[in-house]
Amino acid sequence: MREYEVTVILKSNISEEDHAQLIERIETWLVPNEESRATLLKPKHWGLRKMAYPIQKHVEGYYAFYEVMLDTDVIDNIERSMQYNESILRYMFIRKEDGKEQEQAPSEEAVVEAIEEAIVEEIIVEAIEEAIVEEIIVEAIEEAIVEEIVEEAIEEESSSDA
Repeated sequence: MREYEVTVILKSNISEEDHAQLIERIETWLVPNEESRATLLKPKHWGLRKMAYPIQKHVEGYYAFYEVMLDTDVIDNIERSMQYNESILRYMFIRKEDGKEQEQAPSEEAVVEAIEEAIVEEIIVEAIEEAIVEEIIVEAIEEAIVEEIVEEAIEEESSSDA
């Protein structure tokens, strides 16, 4: 069992009822039942906040922060559940350091800054991927245009020969 900090950003455009259900579901993923050894130490809901960069065209998100004790083998299952939920924009698991140095939770600003840095990195990767795709499309269009011009030239030449 290790102690983790889990930050989740939810879409801001979901209803209050859906929002409450999703928060409850996330807490269920983190602590599935009383038999599991996982424990939810400190849930904190920071509420609706403006993000530094848009994520999936959303400029605001609902931030929730949890301190939880988990077995390391369940994290993949929790991440998979979060990944397949369309109302969750981003999530991040951070393993806390062992020892007395790490007794205080990081400030909200520090967590938001770390998430924003991760978002920037992802935006850069997406932009690079989009640029590569655009370049491939442009090359394909250019090839199609050249082929069309060559075919027209061949047709004109064969019709002028006849």
